[in-house]
Amino acid sequence: MTGQPAEEQLRTHVRTALARAHISQAEAARQLGLSTKHLSQMLTGHATLTLTWADPHVWGEQPDDAGYVHGLAIRRDAAGQGLGAVMLAWAGRAVAAAGRPHLRLDCMAANAGLRAYYEHVGFTYVRDLPDGSWSASLYEKRTVSV
Repeated sequence: MTGQPAEEQLRTHVRTALARAHISQAEAARQLGLSTKHLSQMLTGHATLTLTWADPHVWGEQPDDAGYVHGLAIRRDAAGQGLGAVMLAWAGRAVAAAGRPHLRLDCMAANAGLRAYYEHVGFTYVRDLPDGSWSASLYEKRTVSV
Protein backbone atom coordinates (compact mmCIF):
# COMPACT_ATOMS: atom_id res chain seq x y z
CA MET A 1 0.00 0.00 0.00
CA THR A 2 3.04 2.23 -0.07
CA GLY A 3 2.52 5.34 -2.14
CA GLN A 4 -1.26 5.34 -1.70
CA PRO A 5 -2.95 8.26 0.05
CA ALA A 6 -3.94 7.43 3.64
CA GLU A 7 -7.67 7.35 2.84
CA GLU A 8 -7.13 4.87 0.00
CA GLN A 9 -4.97 2.74 2.29
CA LEU A 10 -7.81 2.66 4.81
CA ARG A 11 -10.39 1.73 2.16
CA THR A 12 -8.10 -1.05 0.89
CA HIS A 13 -7.59 -2.27 4.47
CA VAL A 14 -11.36 -2.36 5.11
CA ARG A 15 -12.06 -4.22 1.87
CA THR A 16 -9.30 -6.75 2.69
CA ALA A 17 -10.57 -7.23 6.26
CA LEU A 18 -14.11 -7.82 5.01
CA ALA A 19 -12.87 -10.38 2.49
CA ARG A 20 -10.74 -12.20 5.09
CA ALA A 21 -13.69 -12.34 7.48
CA HIS A 22 -15.92 -13.60 4.67
CA ILE A 23 -18.28 -10.68 5.24
CA SER A 24 -19.89 -9.15 2.19
CA GLN A 25 -20.28 -5.41 1.86
CA ALA A 26 -24.04 -6.03 2.07
CA GLU A 27 -23.66 -7.78 5.45
CA ALA A 28 -21.26 -5.09 6.71
CA ALA A 29 -23.77 -2.43 5.65
CA ARG A 30 -26.57 -4.28 7.45
CA GLN A 31 -24.51 -4.54 10.64
CA LEU A 32 -23.64 -0.84 10.46
CA GLY A 33 -27.23 0.16 9.75
CA LEU A 34 -26.35 1.56 6.32
CA SER A 35 -27.56 0.89 2.81
CA THR A 36 -25.08 -0.92 0.57
CA LYS A 37 -25.07 2.15 -1.68
CA HIS A 38 -24.04 4.43 1.18
CA LEU A 39 -21.39 2.00 2.45
CA SER A 40 -20.01 1.72 -1.07
CA GLN A 41 -19.89 5.51 -1.37
CA MET A 42 -17.96 5.72 1.91
CA LEU A 43 -15.53 2.99 0.87
CA THR A 44 -14.90 4.70 -2.46
CA GLY A 45 -14.14 8.06 -0.91
CA HIS A 46 -17.41 9.84 -1.61
CA ALA A 47 -17.82 10.84 2.03
CA THR A 48 -15.98 10.97 5.32
CA LEU A 49 -16.37 12.01 8.93
CA THR A 50 -14.45 11.61 12.15
CA LEU A 51 -16.16 10.67 15.41
CA THR A 52 -14.31 11.48 18.63
CA TRP A 53 -15.22 11.15 22.30
CA ALA A 54 -14.07 14.60 23.44
CA ASP A 55 -13.53 18.07 21.98
CA PRO A 56 -12.14 20.25 24.77
CA HIS A 57 -10.77 22.84 22.32
CA VAL A 58 -14.25 23.79 21.09
CA TRP A 59 -16.68 22.47 23.71
CA GLY A 60 -14.45 22.84 26.78
CA GLU A 61 -14.24 20.19 29.45
CA GLN A 62 -17.47 18.18 29.42
CA PRO A 63 -18.66 15.03 31.16
CA ASP A 64 -18.38 11.84 29.10
CA ASP A 65 -21.87 12.32 27.67
CA ALA A 66 -21.29 12.88 23.95
CA GLY A 67 -19.59 11.97 20.73
CA TYR A 68 -18.26 14.74 18.50
CA VAL A 69 -18.41 14.81 14.72
CA HIS A 70 -15.58 16.47 12.84
CA GLY A 71 -14.74 16.79 9.19
CA LEU A 72 -18.03 15.67 7.66
CA ALA A 73 -17.41 15.98 3.93
CA ILE A 74 -19.31 14.75 0.90
CA ARG A 75 -17.82 14.83 -2.58
CA ARG A 76 -19.75 17.07 -4.97
CA ASP A 77 -20.68 14.16 -7.25
CA ALA A 78 -22.39 12.45 -4.27
CA ALA A 79 -24.17 15.56 -2.98
CA GLY A 80 -27.93 15.58 -2.66
CA GLN A 81 -28.26 11.82 -2.17
CA GLY A 82 -28.76 11.89 1.59
CA LEU A 83 -25.31 10.54 2.40
CA GLY A 84 -24.54 13.24 4.99
CA ALA A 85 -27.75 12.49 6.88
CA VAL A 86 -27.00 8.75 6.74
CA MET A 87 -23.51 9.29 8.13
CA LEU A 88 -24.77 11.56 10.90
CA ALA A 89 -27.43 8.96 11.77
CA TRP A 90 -24.72 6.29 11.91
CA ALA A 91 -22.64 8.53 14.20
CA GLY A 92 -25.69 9.02 16.42
CA ARG A 93 -26.22 5.26 16.68
CA ALA A 94 -22.54 4.73 17.52
CA VAL A 95 -22.72 7.37 20.24
CA ALA A 96 -25.95 5.89 21.63
CA ALA A 97 -24.39 2.40 21.62
CA ALA A 98 -21.57 3.84 23.73
CA GLY A 99 -24.21 4.99 26.24
CA ARG A 100 -23.73 8.68 25.52
CA PRO A 101 -26.89 10.76 25.12
CA HIS A 102 -25.58 13.51 22.80
CA LEU A 103 -24.03 13.90 19.38
CA ARG A 104 -22.28 17.25 18.98
CA LEU A 105 -20.69 19.14 16.14
CA ASP A 106 -19.67 22.63 15.16
CA CYS A 107 -19.25 24.70 12.04
CA MET A 108 -18.24 28.22 11.10
CA ALA A 109 -20.94 30.58 12.33
CA ALA A 110 -20.85 32.44 9.01
CA ASN A 111 -21.83 29.30 7.05
CA ALA A 112 -25.60 29.82 6.97
CA GLY A 113 -26.19 26.94 4.55
CA LEU A 114 -24.42 24.37 6.72
CA ARG A 115 -26.13 25.68 9.84
CA ALA A 116 -29.52 25.30 8.15
CA TYR A 117 -28.58 21.76 7.05
CA TYR A 118 -27.63 20.69 10.59
CA GLU A 119 -30.91 22.09 11.91
CA HIS A 120 -32.81 20.32 9.10
CA VAL A 121 -31.33 16.94 10.13
CA GLY A 122 -32.35 17.46 13.76
CA PHE A 123 -29.51 19.26 15.49
CA THR A 124 -30.28 22.04 17.97
CA TYR A 125 -28.25 25.23 18.04
CA VAL A 126 -26.44 25.57 21.40
CA ARG A 127 -24.38 28.75 21.11
CA ASP A 128 -21.74 30.61 19.13
CA LEU A 129 -18.17 30.48 20.30
CA PRO A 130 -15.99 33.40 19.17
CA ASP A 131 -12.42 32.39 18.32
CA GLY A 132 -10.41 35.39 17.24
CA SER A 133 -11.38 36.50 13.75
CA TRP A 134 -14.17 33.90 13.31
CA SER A 135 -16.86 32.18 15.36
CA ALA A 136 -18.01 28.58 15.58
CA SER A 137 -21.65 27.61 15.97
CA LEU A 138 -22.14 24.64 18.29
CA TYR A 139 -24.91 22.09 17.67
CA GLU A 140 -26.19 19.10 19.61
CA LYS A 141 -28.62 16.24 19.00
CA ARG A 142 -30.02 13.84 21.59
CA THR A 143 -29.20 10.21 20.85
CA VAL A 144 -30.74 8.26 23.74
CA SER A 145 -32.95 8.84 26.74
CA VAL A 146 -31.14 8.97 30.05
